[in-house]
Amino acid sequence: MTRGGRPRCPVALPPGGILLLLLLLFLLLGGLYFRETPLLETPDEPSHVSLVKYIADMGRLPPEPPPPKEGPPVPTIAPGPPRYYAPPLYYLLGASLIAGLETDGFAQAVIPNPGWARGWAPTPGRDPNNKNAYVHTADQRPPYAGWVRAVRRLRSFSLLLGAITVVGTFMLARQLWPDPEGWPWVATALVAFNPAYLFVTIGVTNDALLIALSTWAFVLMGRLLTHGGRAVGLGLALLLGLALLTKQSALLLLPPAGLALVLQARSARWPRRRLLSWLLIGGLVVLLVAGWWYAHNGVAYGDPLGLRPHRPLPAGGTVADRLRLLGQQVWGAFRSYWAAFGWSLILVHPAWYVTVGLFTLVGLTGWLRPCPTGKPGWPPGMAWLLGSAALLNGGALLLWLWRTPAPYGRLLFPTLAPTACLLVEGWRRWLQVLPPCRLIPASWVTRLRWAVQGVWQGGVILLFFLFAALVPFRHLHPAFASPVVSQDALEGAIPLQARFGDGLRLLGYRFAPETARPGETVRLTLYWQREGRTILPDLTVFVHLTPQDPERRVAGLDTWLGTSRYPTSVWQPGEVVAQEHPLRIPRNAAVPALYWFRVGLYADDPNRRLPLLADGRPVPEGTLQLGPVRLVPHPRSIPAPAHPTSFTFDRTIRLNGYDLVQSGTTMTVTLHWEALASPPEDLTVFVHLLDEAGRLVAQHDGPPRDGNYPASWWRPGDRIVDEHPLALPAGVNLQGHHLRVGLYTWPDGRRLPVTDEEGRVLPDDAATLTLP
Repeated sequence: MTRGGRPRCPVALPPGGILLLLLLLFLLLGGLYFRETPLLETPDEPSHVSLVKYIADMGRLPPEPPPPKEGPPVPTIAPGPPRYYAPPLYYLLGASLIAGLETDGFAQAVIPNPGWARGWAPTPGRDPNNKNAYVHTADQRPPYAGWVRAVRRLRSFSLLLGAITVVGTFMLARQLWPDPEGWPWVATALVAFNPAYLFVTIGVTNDALLIALSTWAFVLMGRLLTHGGRAVGLGLALLLGLALLTKQSALLLLPPAGLALVLQARSARWPRRRLLSWLLIGGLVVLLVAGWWYAHNGVAYGDPLGLRPHRPLPAGGTVADRLRLLGQQVWGAFRSYWAAFGWSLILVHPAWYVTVGLFTLVGLTGWLRPCPTGKPGWPPGMAWLLGSAALLNGGALLLWLWRTPAPYGRLLFPTLAPTACLLVEGWRRWLQVLPPCRLIPASWVTRLRWAVQGVWQGGVILLFFLFAALVPFRHLHPAFASPVVSQDALEGAIPLQARFGDGLRLLGYRFAPETARPGETVRLTLYWQREGRTILPDLTVFVHLTPQDPERRVAGLDTWLGTSRYPTSVWQPGEVVAQEHPLRIPRNAAVPALYWFRVGLYADDPNRRLPLLADGRPVPEGTLQLGPVRLVPHPRSIPAPAHPTSFTFDRTIRLNGYDLVQSGTTMTVTLHWEALASPPEDLTVFVHLLDEAGRLVAQHDGPPRDGNYPASWWRPGDRIVDEHPLALPAGVNLQGHHLRVGLYTWPDGRRLPVTDEEGRVLPDDAATLTLP
């Protein structure tokens, strides 16, 4: 059970099998992220695609772009060479992958979210609405356009590079924990199941290649540090050169590589001349592979690193303001390191950021503990090597955040594997705190320690995998799903025959719930279809929720028809577009009542609505009324009547009581109805004030709640508070007066029979209410 005096894990798992499982799970998750993320929605994807396409089409690198100008907040594809500021290796490889594919139409398909023009810019948050940076044209649905096939091929290449990174992480971790204790799998899982990394690695980006090359460079640095070897040194120099030919930030790999060589030289007692020759040879390899690009930039443009196109933060403000902004940028980078999607617009529940923050804190503080006595530590120098690389990358990110408004955690991904290993080692050190106990056999303490360690390892892997698997369904799909549906989606919807303007039909709708309460959300889904080939502008749909009086709106939305992902200007003839409109009902909405959806369209001016034909007839003001929704009060919010009663009308409705309020010459009678069954038709309430002789003094006839909640819509259990004002004659003395209340149908005037609480039928089909 020991090897070299070291305790071994009691259960030895085959490392190759576990690695294969992790790799398959990574590819499965990557496929889910790929499927749920439309093209162009990973950061800077249009810019990267345009560079690959230019090289594939022209067979040469583009010239340096002009200085940046104020323009749209996201890249568009303008005529001429694309923006070019990164080394070309990724783009050359990508161009070879899409050579021969027809990519015309790509520039026309890069359409920014139309919300930018109206000030409806996407903002970071958990609400999935308006989180797209670009319009998702019909090209992205099968059968795919040529440019779509090219981008999908490039994305697949990035996912393959991600798999290479996962394998490299495992190889690096195996150098650190050679015994099969499970820690290499945990470190690998932190990379493979990092939701933000999964999102980045399915996009078209040179980051995917840089991360893969960086990870394997660290593998070779570790190999060089522990075993040496000329082939390892030359391989490392080659990887460094390729990384520098991929992205300028690969310069951060040079100090750790030099440190690894120096540490190996000290360990092996090399003479100084040998160390200098190794450094010289490695430097020459790097220069031969990548130096030409930096030299060309310096000679041709006076910008060796190609950083001129980046837009710096505007100057000005106090140091305190800049530090406050830096703090916000750091927090944004932390979130996007673990879980921020789209153009860092889609965020997850804060609990996840707290969780990974605690995991990070535990891992970092674990390094404050010494490696336990008798436990194998990392190979000498590896902690310095990986730690310095992570710190150097973090320092560079801080400098970037100080001068550039781009808080992207992916800029730390070149040291993703070292960071994962550093965190895991911190956890491992904390889990060695279980001390020996004289009352418990040492073997039991060892087994307990292994059990605690196994639970932690399995829990971390499972937690990260489950959360990574949740993201495509919980966050990406709601934000990016296409609104185009099949005709089958109309099954069960309420059909309509409504035409707006030239070429737009509203086929049907559905809403849920049919009965709601204040504070709840009602969701209306509209099904639209474009007819003919009339060119449509980007139209806005308004949906208002109102009672009988349309001016008393309680909720409403104005949004792009088809959503900002698929506005009407890109709709295809014949396709059906489903759009959901969530309307939150305010808590102070008048209840009970029927509320109606009022729907209309406009282009630019809300007061100039598109003309509407419903069932072949013009509709005034271009507004279609749909519904209604029954809005009822919460049972606990219904007040008890001041004067309880128990009269039953036609075994359908009960009068539970009444309230009286007199103000000047007006008496307000509030009736408390309860539905025992659903009335078959609408009813009218009469309230008569009679004197001692039975003469009529005042009366009020009208539907319940002024017609806002007709009796035919009542359902069993509904309780309705219904007010009726009575205009009193001046100077009237109410001594000996009483009220007569009843219900009748219109227009025949037939009264509903009334019984009292003992079941006796009352004369004149009216209930008598006394005045206090």
